[in-house]
Amino acid sequence: MLSRIVTATALAGLVLVPGAWLYAPPTPKPTVESMPSVEKYLLNDTTMVVVVNAKPILDSAVFTKNVKPELEKLLEHEAITRYFKAFGITPLKDLERMVFVYGEDKVRSDGPREERIQVLWQGKFDEKKLKAGFAEMEQGDPKTFKKIEKDGKTVYQVDRNMYFALLDSKTILMCPGEKIALEGLARASGKEKPKFASKDLTAALKTLSESKPVQAFALEKYAFSHEYKNENINGKFTFTSIPITLGQKGVRKFTIVGEAKDDVSVKVVIEGKDKKSFEEPQRQIVDGLDKAKMELDKEGQREPLAALAAKVLKDVKVKTADDSVTFEGRASAEDAKAFVSKFVEMMQRELNRGRP
Repeated sequence: MLSRIVTATALAGLVLVPGAWLYAPPTPKPTVESMPSVEKYLLNDTTMVVVVNAKPILDSAVFTKNVKPELEKLLEHEAITRYFKAFGITPLKDLERMVFVYGEDKVRSDGPREERIQVLWQGKFDEKKLKAGFAEMEQGDPKTFKKIEKDGKTVYQVDRNMYFALLDSKTILMCPGEKIALEGLARASGKEKPKFASKDLTAALKTLSESKPVQAFALEKYAFSHEYKNENINGKFTFTSIPITLGQKGVRKFTIVGEAKDDVSVKVVIEGKDKKSFEEPQRQIVDGLDKAKMELDKEGQREPLAALAAKVLKDVKVKTADDSVTFEGRASAEDAKAFVSKFVEMMQRELNRGRP
């Protein structure tokens, strides 16, 4: 399932700013460094966007002194280098930005739900080497790999639910379906312009800045969970997946900003629709942090990564207002190094299991 791949990819990106998943900030004001170029690639029904900018991370002291040596161990693993090498990509040199995009979830019955997901890889790429890399994959696994050509557009299917498209010389798209890939190609060519379903999306995009290591926002229609129902109607069993959105829980938007300098800091702001509808969700959110601390303390007795997360969560500051709640946390350079080190060890074990 692509969602699992996206999650793993997101973790690999966010590990550059360890602790980014711990806390986040008030919506920043638009800056001269806004990135309007991101807009033309997004799904019209986008509900969540996560942006990881490489430059401010790679330039930070916490990365160069503490994280880089650990991360290089992972990037040097044969299971990773063989793919990057085939496409002529040096990760810490050529990748400049990763953008994770989630579209609106719909109620689905009798079959898998359509995953409205995009992962955009942006950077310095050699188009000829990229195409040569896909050709090499096709030769290596012709049964799984498919090169799809429609209306002058090329989409590469590398697995049942994994498709790639070269949107332009600086952008590679990964998504779970041919339709989304073709939409992305049409958008990148300029033949189709964004027709966003939400005005809040347009406003939120203006807050994105290239100077911020990690930024994310999610809007009311973002489905953070699902309810599943099995029904027997006249002898016929029906399975239904029903999305549960932020808006249904009284949340208007949440934003995250992660900073990387001498240490790592993250600020998360969850905004309610109004005081009345947000009163109970706010209580549940604050209680949820306390429960997470207790669970991580318990899990940390046997899992090093959980122990490190628990250590950082203990010092997270919480601030509540009538219609919002803010979490602010910080991880030292030493904690960042320890977290990435354990993460790399975990990933290396997983990659070694996949060896022939």
